[in-house]
Amino acid sequence: SPSHSSTDPTSTIRTVCQSIDDILGWATAHHYLLIVDFFFSVRVAQGELELLLDDPLYPTLDSEIRTRISLLQHKADRLGDLVWNDMNMEPDNEYFQKMKGLVDSKLYISSRFPTPRKLVSMQRFPPPLSNQPTYSEAESDACMRELFNVDGAPKCSVSEKCFKQMTNDVSEDYQLTHQLLWMILGQEKGCKDALNNIAKKHQTTLDELEGKFVSKTYQRLTPILDAGKYDLFTEIVLIGQFLNFQEFYRPKITELLLLWQDPSGCFNDEQVISSSMRNTTKKLGRRLFEDEPVRIGRRLFADETIDDTCSEHFTALALGSMTMILRHELLKLRSSHNKWAPHHLALN
Repeated sequence: SPSHSSTDPTSTIRTVCQSIDDILGWATAHHYLLIVDFFFSVRVAQGELELLLDDPLYPTLDSEIRTRISLLQHKADRLGDLVWNDMNMEPDNEYFQKMKGLVDSKLYISSRFPTPRKLVSMQRFPPPLSNQPTYSEAESDACMRELFNVDGAPKCSVSEKCFKQMTNDVSEDYQLTHQLLWMILGQEKGCKDALNNIAKKHQTTLDELEGKFVSKTYQRLTPILDAGKYDLFTEIVLIGQFLNFQEFYRPKITELLLLWQDPSGCFNDEQVISSSMRNTTKKLGRRLFEDEPVRIGRRLFADETIDDTCSEHFTALALGSMTMILRHELLKLRSSHNKWAPHHLALN
């Protein structure tokens, strides 16, 4: 496997580009099977890659990297068109019709959270007593729809019921990440003022809620890894990256994602991941918060690759995360070259 070298800061960028390329290749081959959750990550990839191409850094990059990023954007755009057409050709796809506003255009999430953040809340959260849901999936979807003008309501008409539901502080795991995603999408869809106005009535702010909830998810990363919940781990990481918390860009997180990626490009269902890979994951997990240099490499061979073992949700999360990592690595490169104003913080 290629290694991450301190003498070549672009080695990680090349490896991450290849990972994204492989995911897009797998997804394009299965475009007619993709679900709305995956389409969301495609829209994220489209938006973030476009932002990179428009960036003042882009012309200064090595020509090979410029070419790779340009090709990735072309492939992401092609996949976006394919999936959009597939879904619009299925008039009976009720979920897509309801959630269309989530994926009807590219998403430029990093432009909503340009300032690097660090976790400041060191509040210790107790382990979850139970994973009893605090709201249903239908209730979550209804609150998402409030943000993008469906069901006849004006855009950004955030109800008191949804605000309380999506900011309750007893949710865990996926319910907690969905609460954070609701806040992120609200800001992406132009509802930041509406969300902050209702937050003010509850003596809080979006920043405060995000910091508290992200701290809670961050403290759960190691036990979640130990439990073999790699999909949940990746969802927590992606949400932290969306919000630009630098702790979620640790090199070992990139290394874990690369370890889990199948040679086909997809990420396999947790149930079929080998025991040897689980052991390697646990070893890496114990060193997750250490900062020494690590190897960044791809697993080149697998015992077998069967399409039925791929997890679409896990692969979608990884596509989003790898795209955010690519942007982070390029910004880090900019910072080291003093190409732009030094406003970027990096944890290495």
